[in-house]
Amino acid sequence: MPMAPSKKRHRHTRDQRAGRERHHGGEHHKGKLNRSPSRDPVSMAETPEVFRYEPLDPSVDSIRLLELEPADNPQILSCRIIHVPFRNRPKYEALSYTWGAPEPTSTILLNGTPMAIGPNLHDALLALRRDHKPRLIWADAICIDQSNLAERERQVRFMDSIYTRAARVLIWLGGADQMIQRAFKSNLENLQERERNTFCSWICGHKYWTRLWIIQEFTLSQDLRVCIGRHSGKWEEFLESLSQHARKYDELSDQMRIIKNLDQKRRGRLDDTSRLEKLLEDFRYAECQEPRDRIYGLLGLAHDCQDQSIKADYTKSTFDLYTEAIGKFSR
Repeated sequence: MPMAPSKKRHRHTRDQRAGRERHHGGEHHKGKLNRSPSRDPVSMAETPEVFRYEPLDPSVDSIRLLELEPADNPQILSCRIIHVPFRNRPKYEALSYTWGAPEPTSTILLNGTPMAIGPNLHDALLALRRDHKPRLIWADAICIDQSNLAERERQVRFMDSIYTRAARVLIWLGGADQMIQRAFKSNLENLQERERNTFCSWICGHKYWTRLWIIQEFTLSQDLRVCIGRHSGKWEEFLESLSQHARKYDELSDQMRIIKNLDQKRRGRLDDTSRLEKLLEDFRYAECQEPRDRIYGLLGLAHDCQDQSIKADYTKSTFDLYTEAIGKFSR
């Protein structure tokens, strides 16, 4: 997922992505990394320091990875950023999620320095961190310098590789209430019919399925898992159980079609239906704030665009981009 400059996955404003800066101490690349000191929430809020990115090496294809440190202090979410050349084939998990609230209102420690992030991402990282060992995650809002237009464009072009090479793609659907988590953990077994209906309605109505940027994140995954709260499960088992129960409720048929359409695209991603024109038709319902993302967000899936005939360029006007795409369709 390099995220587009205005990747809406419920990404609302470009300004929310700008200004992710850090302390002058520097990001860590290779060698021994210093552990961040523990800080209480008050001192974090009062400090004037902010996280500043060091640029990725432009001479090689590289990404940043987020190391979630173990939950030594349950009140503080502490992480490290590292730079990794893609040719080293790093092992990591990629997060697929919606950005949620427009303003970054939650705080993490990143390389020992406070950084503001969205509450949905914060909840995801809290749920995903392990108790006793670190976990490597790729999450667009942190691993891309959102204030750097040139970097965002490069990483958007690279996003298909990020999700294809991830050891696992994690669909984050949120914390949810106890009933939803219990239903998910039980695979919808031993529940009252009312509880099954509530769970199926919550899943099918989730805004995740209608965000444009999740399409390639979902479709390109090699190993896909669904995460709700602290629980996770294999996509195939989740979909089988959901389909079995949701078909009882006619009001969910349209939403289930959207979910199954995604799954069919994932299983058939190598066939000729993955042309840009067909993808735009199949996912015409998908939402994004930036109109250029309607094309840029599908380039990683479009077989007829692998020659870079269309590439992410946010200096190009929407009119010129759409004209270019229409010209490609008519060839």
